[in-house]
Amino acid sequence: MLFLTATPFQLGHHELCSVLERFDGICWRKGCAPPSGRESFQKQIAAVREQLDAAQEASLCFDAAWGKLTSQDLLVDGRAFDNAEAWWSAVRAAGTRSRQVDHVLACHERAKEKLRAAEQALKSWVIRHRRLDQLTGSFVGQPRRRRLPGRSILDDNSLASEAGLDVSEEALLPFLLAARASVCMAESRPVFAEGLASSYEAFRYTRQQNAGMDADTEPLESVSITQTAKWYLAQLERALPLRNHRAQAEHPKVRATAERVVKTWKQGQGEKVVVFCHFIQTGRALRRVISARLHEEICRLGAAKLRCSPKRAAVLLQRISRRFFDTESPVRLACNDEIAALLKSYPRLARHALLHDTIRRYVRTPSFVVRFLPLTSSGLRAAAIRRAFRGETGLRVVLKAFLDFLQEQCTPNERKAYIRAVSKIQTGDMTGREAESSFESDELAGRGRRDMFLPNVRLVNGSTSSETRQRLMLTFNSPFFPEILITSNVMAEGVDLHRYCRYVIHHDLDWNPSVLEQRTGRLDRIGAKVERCGDPIHVYLPYVAETQDEKMYRVVMDRERWFNVVMGEKFRVDSRTTDKLAQRVPLPASVARELAFRLEVTP
Repeated sequence: MLFLTATPFQLGHHELCSVLERFDGICWRKGCAPPSGRESFQKQIAAVREQLDAAQEASLCFDAAWGKLTSQDLLVDGRAFDNAEAWWSAVRAAGTRSRQVDHVLACHERAKEKLRAAEQALKSWVIRHRRLDQLTGSFVGQPRRRRLPGRSILDDNSLASEAGLDVSEEALLPFLLAARASVCMAESRPVFAEGLASSYEAFRYTRQQNAGMDADTEPLESVSITQTAKWYLAQLERALPLRNHRAQAEHPKVRATAERVVKTWKQGQGEKVVVFCHFIQTGRALRRVISARLHEEICRLGAAKLRCSPKRAAVLLQRISRRFFDTESPVRLACNDEIAALLKSYPRLARHALLHDTIRRYVRTPSFVVRFLPLTSSGLRAAAIRRAFRGETGLRVVLKAFLDFLQEQCTPNERKAYIRAVSKIQTGDMTGREAESSFESDELAGRGRRDMFLPNVRLVNGSTSSETRQRLMLTFNSPFFPEILITSNVMAEGVDLHRYCRYVIHHDLDWNPSVLEQRTGRLDRIGAKVERCGDPIHVYLPYVAETQDEKMYRVVMDRERWFNVVMGEKFRVDSRTTDKLAQRVPLPASVARELAFRLEVTP
């Protein structure tokens, strides 16, 4: 028997032993059964369980001892450290230490001993595959992922610290009131504070007993709100900005996420972005704000090339787009000729007539025109179309990568599914009725009367039909629309979003580190874009400084390291517990690596 699972290695050790015990179900009477026999197998599994019990007990003791450390303990020979990693390296060689530090070191050594013994017992039964931290092949040595926390979402180079996003003075009062309300409800999970850190609209809906959470998100426990907390929440509601697009756009994290999406979209090789969030209203707010910012950017880029005002550029871009519908237009004829010439190199795609028209429909969109076609003050000429299709960068590279994939890596059925999906996603204009007609009815749920939607910005949550989800997943893995996918955790498992995307924004964090890893894993697959271009997957973890958001970030990053040490660990997420967890000295990454099970098979 062989048991394969994609489940992260955060099973409890009893659960892991239960999995191993399933091998007892083989036919022991057959000649191919293990020669040691059933009784020997049962004894081995019992020994594994005993070793894992001892490792778990030692790990929990180390966790408890480490949890008692404070910043005052980070001393070595009178020198204070503000970095736990540097302190750990120095304190192990120090001659004199406090009793608490000595206890931590003793617990660490014992945990290491027991974990190594359990690791040895597991090696006969478990093989764990870990993706390398660095790329191989043509890009050997390049990092596979790049984690960018806090305000790094604004500037990829601001990695000197993990500082969070600042709250402007005008927006400060609601966050202060949320902190006070959390103190008044210390035994409960402050969902309203998590909602406020996500978006202003999410806060309003979290007060309606889970109405703001996605349908596929684990339901939250009902919260009993004290009278004092109710008073603070009422004041908070009054302090929020008015319910309009401008107010949503000024939320510190919504603004940062929208700016990062636009910056990434502008990059020359058709970069895509996936944004994960928990709250239904946050997803809708992000779609509104990102669509508006992207529309502004399209008009701005168009204005620079067409040498006119952004308002005039919007009109001219729509006119250019409509020229592709005129069967006698030189621009359309040139586009048809270039697409036909490109498809000649792909004989397996010849019978898919839809592909030719689909490529032309996307090329004519303002989103493609301003980035890939050489516009001038006189507009768009047939010669410009030919240059774009024959160049060595930009449009030709993006299209060829997709056509190569369809011909060389897809089965006939997969090829047919991809082509059908990209042909059914309507491109639409930037605004107006045609833009609205490009969306399925389930995608328009919750739309306001004045909301602007762009056809290249899509939202998926629990109310989105499975058919729409599947179509959007396939087209996201193409150079076509959507270019920005905003989704809840419904797209966090069991789907691939990796072929044209290496940017993921965890707009809403999660208390469970495995959830964040599962989300990022949608982009980190075999054949991912990172493996073709050599540039790392960018993992953004924005959080609002000195709020519930920062507390969640600090806790989840520390628990991510402890997940390598304590199997199947669970903890409460009420305010009092998470306050204590946030104040813990973070476990150094080197300690987590040292204690983690190493069950890989090395050549």
